Amino acid sequence: MPLPDESNLEKAVMRDLYCYIHDHVEGVVQFGDTKATLLIAADSLLVAAYLTGADKLNFFSPGIDSSARVFGIVSLALLGLGLVLALLAATPSPSHWVGKNGTKGVLLYSSIADYKKWSDYLKELQRLGDEGVFNEMVRRIHSKSIFAHKKFTCLFLSSTSTCLSLVMAATAILLKALPIS
Repeated sequence: MPLPDESNLEKAVMRDLYCYIHDHVEGVVQFGDTKATLLIAADSLLVAAYLTGADKLNFFSPGIDSSARVFGIVSLALLGLGLVLALLAATPSPSHWVGKNGTKGVLLYSSIADYKKWSDYLKELQRLGDEGVFNEMVRRIHSKSIFAHKKFTCLFLSSTSTCLSLVMAATAILLKALPIS
């Protein structure tokens, strides 16, 4: 059996590396989507609980201590911010549909679907060659990584906002329960 050509072996290793990195980044994005979904569900339940609890505890009645009311309102605002940030984290990237600067890539599902026949798509891949496809793959990995970074920034801020909201709500409840004269 002949030994593989060194340049072909290097190309195969690089292709496998690109595929691994792409799959890793895609997995990170999916993990972020799962976290965003959980935060949306938790924040939605907390908003409902806050509004129900605020009504039952008469947080908006004129006789309540103003500091408890302020903590309650800030708590609800932080929770709303957390929900909005979680929704932003769950929003799909527009780069899945259109490439950078309006260009279409050969690795985007929307671009692939634009080819009327599979043979037209194959011709475009062959025209680009290995180097062109590898370059497109690296651009997609980079683009997806930027998207993942933005997603996890929103998730971090969302979970922080939700936690701060819980602290503020607990403080508001304590201030209501233990009025300071």
